Amino acid sequence: FEMTSQLHVEKFGTNLVAGPTGVNQANVSMYVEGFIDRFLERGDGLVVVTSGALALGQCIAAELGYEEGKLTNEQKSGMGFAPMFMAWQEEFARHNIAVATTGITPHQLGIGRWYHRIANRQERRLFASTIRQNSESKVVTILNEPDMVSNKELMALGRAADNDGSAAQVSIVVGADTFNIWTKNGGVYDDDKELVDTVDGINFHPTLRMLQSRGKSEAGRGGMDSKVRAARRPALHGISSRICAPNIGMEGVKVTRVVR
Repeated sequence: FEMTSQLHVEKFGTNLVAGPTGVNQANVSMYVEGFIDRFLERGDGLVVVTSGALALGQCIAAELGYEEGKLTNEQKSGMGFAPMFMAWQEEFARHNIAVATTGITPHQLGIGRWYHRIANRQERRLFASTIRQNSESKVVTILNEPDMVSNKELMALGRAADNDGSAAQVSIVVGADTFNIWTKNGGVYDDDKELVDTVDGINFHPTLRMLQSRGKSEAGRGGMDSKVRAARRPALHGISSRICAPNIGMEGVKVTRVVR
């Protein structure tokens, strides 16, 4: 399926879309308006890979009176999956833009041993074709790895952590032009709190070793090391990859480019 415009894959961390009381609708609204200005008004395609299902499920469980520890993370992720999609759907609908969603699994992403990839080749092609058809039809695709059924399998396969690795693989499968991971604090910073503006083949492993000594994000499960590892994979396929602060205009200095 041939695209006549560019296709962009944008991944959002939990801290950017959800908080202790539920969806951060103001943030989602800001991101949607920014994407309209940057991509959609000029006819480009957009795929949003969003975290936040677990955080929303935790809020829902608490509101409904479930005792702490009564539900597993997989159950709570399943509870928050639909509300997270609906938050994005509501904001795009304000601008008369349709959205579509699906839960992404190793089958669509072509992850696994060689015989799994061969067996699932048709499903992967259908997944990629549908997303690109969405883009040509001006339909925004919203994706969220369904932790309830596939997260442990994906993580065990070593494809980074949580939605970071999934989003990176999506960008490769659909042949995206750009891939951005949005985080609360922006790009990569060294131990002296200086921005690492570029991660390449020379400083990739030293940067990973530095980051692996740090903790995970407050709400999500993927640390900055997983984001660098994830962004590196599309870059090796020629996809422009960045780790960014939540500034939709991509202006300022809180951007780390990840290149070959």
